[in-house]
Parts: sequence; C-alpha cells; structure tokens
Amino acid sequence: MKYLKKSLVIAAMASAALSIQAQTITITSPWELKSKDPTIGGYAFTRMGVTETLIGINKTGELKSQLSTQWSVSDDKKVWTFTLRKDVKFSDGEPLTADSVINSLNTAKRKPGPLKKVPIKSIDNIDNAVVIILDKPYTLLPAVLGHHTTMILSPKVYSKAGDVTEVVGTGPFNIKEFLPPQRLSIIKKDDYWGEKSKIDEIEYIAASKSVTRALMAESKPSVIAYSLDAASIERLKRNPKLDVMSIMLPRVITIKVNNAHPFMQDVNVRQAMSQAIDRNGIAASLMRSPEIKTTQLLPPSLSQWHNQELQPFKYDATSAKALLTKAGFSFNDGGYAQKNGKVFAITMRTYSDRPELPLIASAIQDQFKKIGIKMDISIGSYTEVPGGHQDGTLDIALMSRNYATVQSPLNNIANDFGPGGADWGAMNWKNDRVAKALEALKLDNADAASDANRALVTRAIQEELPVIPVIWYKQSVVVSKNIKGLSLDPFDTTYRLNEIELAK
Repeated sequence: MKYLKKSLVIAAMASAALSIQAQTITITSPWELKSKDPTIGGYAFTRMGVTETLIGINKTGELKSQLSTQWSVSDDKKVWTFTLRKDVKFSDGEPLTADSVINSLNTAKRKPGPLKKVPIKSIDNIDNAVVIILDKPYTLLPAVLGHHTTMILSPKVYSKAGDVTEVVGTGPFNIKEFLPPQRLSIIKKDDYWGEKSKIDEIEYIAASKSVTRALMAESKPSVIAYSLDAASIERLKRNPKLDVMSIMLPRVITIKVNNAHPFMQDVNVRQAMSQAIDRNGIAASLMRSPEIKTTQLLPPSLSQWHNQELQPFKYDATSAKALLTKAGFSFNDGGYAQKNGKVFAITMRTYSDRPELPLIASAIQDQFKKIGIKMDISIGSYTEVPGGHQDGTLDIALMSRNYATVQSPLNNIANDFGPGGADWGAMNWKNDRVAKALEALKLDNADAASDANRALVTRAIQEELPVIPVIWYKQSVVVSKNIKGLSLDPFDTTYRLNEIELAK
C-alpha cells in the first residue's frame, strides 16, 4: 500500500506540472538521469534532442549525416575526413567549428566508451574539417561517432580537468531544468538548424516502478511511457485514449555466465542450462509475444549476424540432465545435482529497471530446479552485474544487452566476446579463433572473408554458450492518441521529439 501511494503521488506531481503548460508532453521510463557527463548519462541528452553527434542513424538503420554532412576515408583506410554542417550554433551562441568538435572528441576518447578503443593517432582541423588519423584501419569509426558518448558540446562547458559543467548542445531542444535522478525539462529551440519542434516543452520523468509509469499513462493528457510490464500493456490496450506501439530492438535478454565457476566451466553444463530453458513458454506466456523466443544470440533483423545455418536452441529437460551426468554430476535424494560432495547451487543477479527481468528470473529458477540446479535470485541495482564481473563474485546474471548501441553490432560483439570479455559480455571465456576473426572484422567488415568470420563468431557463441540467450527484445511504448508523428528508433538512440505534435 505504501508503494502504491508513492506511485500515485509521483503521478499526481507530474499531472500538476503538466496542467500549467498547454503544449507539454511527458515522457516516462525507468532510466534514471545519471550525470551531465556524456560517458555516464549522455544517452538521456541525445534521446531528448538536446545534443547531437557527428553521425546519426536513419529510420532504416543506416548511417546518416548529422553535424557532419559527409565523410570519406583514404585508400589505406587510416585517414577519415568529416565535413561539418555550416551555420550551426550551440545553445549558448557559440558556432560549431572543427576545433569545438575536436575538443569534445578528445575529451571522449580519454574516458570510458567506444571511442577510447578506436586506434586514433590524432584528430586534426584541416580547413575546418575534422580529420581523424588512425594507427590502423578501423571500419567502425563512423558508427562509433554516432554513440552518445561522442556528443558534441560547446567548448565553454568543459572545466580545465575536462569535466562537463553544463550540457549545451546543438539539438532542437535546450535544457530548462535538470534535476537528477528523476526529472529533465526541455524547451524547443527556435533557431535550430534542422526540423524545429512543434511542442513548446517536454518533460522527462524517471519512475523506477512499472505501475507508476502505467498510472501516468492513464492519468496524463499527453504522455509517452516506455518499458511497461506485459500485464500493464494488455490492460492499457483497452484504454480508448491510448495506443501501444512496438518495435523489435537489437537487444537480447541473456544469462551472463561466469565461465570460470567450478560448476559452469564445462561446456556441457552451459548447454544443459540452455536446454533447461523453455524459451517458448517464457516468450508466449510471460511476455505474450511468441516471436521473441531466441533461436540464437541475435535476431533475423540483424541479418549479417543472424547465422541461418545454426541449429536453433531446444528445450529438453531430459537431455539437459544427461549433459549434467556427462559433466560428472550425480543427483541426490532431493533431486539436486551434486559433484564432489557439493550441490549445484548458484545465485542469479538481476534488476527491476526492466520489469520483465525478475519475472523471467523466477521462471528460469523453476526450470533449472527441474534439472537439479538450485538457483537463488538476487534483485538489486543493474550496477551489480558489471560490479560482479569486475570483482569476480558473479555466478550468473539475467540482463538485457543491447548489441547495437552504435549502428553496427560488431562494436559490442567485439567488446563482449573478444579478449578479456566485457562488463556486460562474456566472463572468463576465451576463444583465440573468435578473437582473431573479430580483429579481422574491425580492419574490414566488407571484404571476402568477412562473412566467414561472422559465421565463425556466431557458431562459437551458439556452441560454447559464454552467455545464454533467452529472448529477443520487443520495445512496447504506450502513447496518448493525441500525440501524432511518433516513431520508434530501433537503436534506442533518439525519441525524435522534434517530429511529433499534439492533435488540435
């Protein structure tokens, strides 16, 4: 009851704030506002249209010009030239110049993010064009320059230490109020270089509980609500004032496995865990979307990385128990697997920012029990997943992983399954052939060998299961019917707020 009252209070506060503005829209999601620093909280500012990057992604998933109108690469693929858009100004009146872009990029490459891993030798201003010289070819550079951590900010906002003191960008909106971790208010920019907003003010409210976001969708006159649980979505579909929009994202709900764990370092065990999962039941019954059950890591929409030659995952509890026996386990009187006198007991970490994760974790807990695996569930902050990777305390984690935070999945796949793995990728897993193939793809992902290298990588992931895919991800958004022109970004990089309007 206390929790419900809190949810109603948050919804009421948002309603009161909205009633003051005739041309105001509220966006709500579970993702808190973290920081002004692009590497920590920058996704909020690019999604809301406050900041922009050199490169964008169009509605068909291809790279498009943004602050850079065109780009080219030398024959040796080491020198990239980016021509800047003219007559663009930051919100503080400063003009967009090559020097201001270089300042932002140099700051970004010193901090965590995809740009840090690019083999950059120098970034230069040549005739007000940005020229990036590499130590070796890196075909992903344009895609990386579309990532939110490379957003271009006014040179006036950086301290001497390189910290961001204010978020001043070139996008179609200016910040009116920034109150982390819950609220961001933006107002339209009348002198924006591109398509100007038809909405005067837009408010973003981070609400961690799905029921809170559902209440806001029902009570607000103009709202866009992200990441609701399946039951709430089914209920809101019956509301005549609301629509539900859906899109498949390049995001996968997977089980991150500590491949060095004494019980799970044997591939037979990981295959047993995979066969114990009823993916169809989880997709159809829990998520009410049968089409999102995984057959391999990435969905058919990412055609280059969806290997049609792979055998799809199967659900077979009997075969799973046989694989555990093959790995040296026996079963005690309670039905639990044991080895060397120790019961197969592990803890799954997950988080409630994405409301489906705890539900799926409970289903997997029951399914693992059927093959003799005793699994506890720990629901905490999402930071406990990378934290457990870093300090080695993680057994397994149920998580949502976006494989296209930049336009090409190769960037995150290379990070996750290359040498050393990554906080959100493989843990204590090594495959030299995969590492070699990924390095070759970074040098050239369109040569004659690239298809074979991608096939090698996807097959190794399917067979060795350094992570265990569970379901693909469908983003469902509840939107008031008086909001027109909304489209969903499959790469989850922008809300395209300057394209929407309120019906008159």
